[in-house]
Amino acid sequence: MRYERKRVRTSRLLLFGKTASSSSTKIGKGHIIHSQAREILANVMQFMKEEATNNSCGIPLTNFKERFLAATKVSEKTYRRPTLKGILNKLKENDISFEGGLSTLSKVLKRMGFKWRRSIDKRQILVESYDIRAKRIKYLRQLQIYMREGRPIVFTDESYIHSSHTQTKEWADDSLLGLKKPISKGQRLIMVHAGGREGFIPNQVEEKVLYQTIINFSIR
Repeated sequence: MRYERKRVRTSRLLLFGKTASSSSTKIGKGHIIHSQAREILANVMQFMKEEATNNSCGIPLTNFKERFLAATKVSEKTYRRPTLKGILNKLKENDISFEGGLSTLSKVLKRMGFKWRRSIDKRQILVESYDIRAKRIKYLRQLQIYMREGRPIVFTDESYIHSSHTQTKEWADDSLLGLKKPISKGQRLIMVHAGGREGFIPNQVEEKVLYQTIINFSIR
């Protein structure tokens, strides 16, 4: 068993130019290797086979970063994702008076509010802008006044159906017959309605207009 461990460490040294740190996740019997991990393993195997065939290292052993990127075929952006160790090294390089280690740095970042979460898209940033937030607060306050006065509150909403709203799967043989899903969205059917606590507004009508048309009170 010791000999097997020594072989693994030696292969890491030859591939990356230094011994890689051990991971808490084990890969072995009884553990499922997902497609992304299998792809990386295949890339590393192909990289080592090419070096064995050529009987030389295309990338010097000292350039462990270039060897890692070439073997795994991951992007440099993925490789350069910030880690605690990388942040700590930058703090030491910039002569910042930080004397703690990795655990202390982790506690400091958590106290500052940093945590691992999903990235925020631009739509959420737009919704939480100050002017939109002020309008939302004004709307809710005015709505409370109307509700206390006993006024009927009516809400409107719209939705649409276009020609590409079809089934994604079907029962079919190997022939070309069967459902053909349109490539473009094509014609659209817009549904607009209004209602409240008493139900939907009665006497609604159908109006055939282009979907680019501005829908307002004149279309009834």
